[in-house]
Amino acid sequence: MVMCYHKRGGNTIFTVPQNYDSIARLVCSVIIKGSRINTDEYRAYNSLESLGYDHRAVNHGLKEYARGDVHTNNCECRTALLRLWMAKHRGVNKFNLELYLKTFQFIHNTRHLDDYSKFLRILSVVYMATRFYIKSVKK
Repeated sequence: MVMCYHKRGGNTIFTVPQNYDSIARLVCSVIIKGSRINTDEYRAYNSLESLGYDHRAVNHGLKEYARGDVHTNNCECRTALLRLWMAKHRGVNKFNLELYLKTFQFIHNTRHLDDYSKFLRILSVVYMATRFYIKSVKK
């Protein structure tokens, strides 16, 4: 299973939940409490309202795909793009799936930037990762 979080007008995040119970924890780690979350009817999302989110769902099982501005079309579109991008790899090892997702996430979220800006973004990520690694090694 691949989860997609998309902020309307913002970035997209892809992640792989470890199990059914971790889905609500993943949402809590990525999305600010009080935010509105649109999902499908998957029962793992049922606890979101009790966790402090404005949860609204469409029921795909009953052929409901949108109700006003409640829909999951943004994530479904981006997941379709992810599938097309991953198809060229002809299969992905499940242990490397998260790395492939994060690579696509970077490509998708920086598609509007020029190459130099993308390079600077990569450098900043490498710098931050290295800085925290060096601090942990020195202790």
